[in-house]
Amino acid sequence: MRMGLPVVLALLVALAGASSCSAAHGAATPQGREATGAGRIMLDFYRTHSVWTDPGNQKGLFEGIRADTRSIVEAVQGVMIHGGLAWLYDLKPSPAQTGGEQIRKTEELLQRIAGLEGAPLAVRRPPEKRLLVNCREFAVLTCSIFRHKGIPARARAGYAVYTWGRGKYDNHWICEYWNQKERRWVQVDAQIDDKQRDLTHVDFDTLDLPGGKFVTAGDGWQRYRRRELKPELFGVAGEGRWIAMGWPMVMPNVTCDVMALNKMELLPWDVNPYWNKKEAEMSSADMAVIDWAAELSVAIDRKWIEMRQFFKAHPNLCVTKDVVEKDLGPHPERGDPTEKYGLPPSRVHKWASSLCVTSAFNLSRLAT
Repeated sequence: MRMGLPVVLALLVALAGASSCSAAHGAATPQGREATGAGRIMLDFYRTHSVWTDPGNQKGLFEGIRADTRSIVEAVQGVMIHGGLAWLYDLKPSPAQTGGEQIRKTEELLQRIAGLEGAPLAVRRPPEKRLLVNCREFAVLTCSIFRHKGIPARARAGYAVYTWGRGKYDNHWICEYWNQKERRWVQVDAQIDDKQRDLTHVDFDTLDLPGGKFVTAGDGWQRYRRRELKPELFGVAGEGRWIAMGWPMVMPNVTCDVMALNKMELLPWDVNPYWNKKEAEMSSADMAVIDWAAELSVAIDRKWIEMRQFFKAHPNLCVTKDVVEKDLGPHPERGDPTEKYGLPPSRVHKWASSLCVTSAFNLSRLAT
């Protein structure tokens, strides 16, 4: 069968940077055995902070948190509440409690938390002393504490299939950490506390999510591309109703997850040059890039080196530099606040934060 030029170009783009890494697939898989070579490098990569998870001069707030999953998650739940669920805690938030969903850096997040109550995170706050955030902050702060304890961890973007009824793919973030004893990555949903568990009728361990409960963005993309799922099943819950998103959710979520896997744990609406494209506007090469990014994210432990090279070779998978410029500060040697992070120029995504303030799952309808 003869292939046209667009198809050939798409394949070349998708395979860019992969050939030099093919021999490393097995070595990059620590699952189920001693991590060696690339697998060890990957774990060390996720053991250290990114600029976004680094607690900076607020690291003292982590004192008193034991290095076990339950203690870490209880500390996170004790200082934050999802903004779309304030009603569940009988909370009428003060202005000082709002805006947490817009904070990228963990150091700044901790500053806001300490501004409400200065005690270490191990001291649980009443709802009126907690910061309002969204699912991303729960995942990233959990990730930050694990890394602070020397435990490899990474934030993941994707979909919860256990929050808005069943069969809906609700935009959500979780944290994965490496369980050294069991030689596996464990998925943790730090947002689901006892109140939310009762509301959503969750009957499984959210500190060790069973397989299939959380669908990574890459996995969701592949199901979308195979037409296994209708576009309207992908979306967010807000204001007591399901907001179907389809393409504007499925494609950008892949890039969110890819950025997070490369330790660019940014906001769900921090945009890259693909995000404003409608599906019909995507070229064969564009689709091939997202297809391959999804494949690499799904097989991250086997293809971690390929993921790193692919991400570096495709700056359009990352946000543009003006999006995060104010958060990074000047580079100590060069003065350019984003040069050392390799970020391209800026643009703005049309659905941005207005939707996501109430996203993830405002489940008031389920309460009735």
